[in-house]
Amino acid sequence: MAPSDTPSNKFLRTVTAPYVSRPNSEMNILSMLYGLGLILILIPLLPFLVILLSLSFLRTTTQRLLGLN
Repeated sequence: MAPSDTPSNKFLRTVTAPYVSRPNSEMNILSMLYGLGLILILIPLLPFLVILLSLSFLRTTTQRLLGLN
């Protein structure tokens, strides 16, 4: 390998044009709609989640107080 062939002295030649990033608003809109759909599904389930979490908290608290580990 000759000293002039080192990677720092060569240009990178490719077939494709260089990539220039740009905002992707279509995907942003789809992700917002997906998130909104998930929120609309989870809001009606929120009371059941609160009930389950409170029952779990009460169960662990009573087990600690009574020493039923």
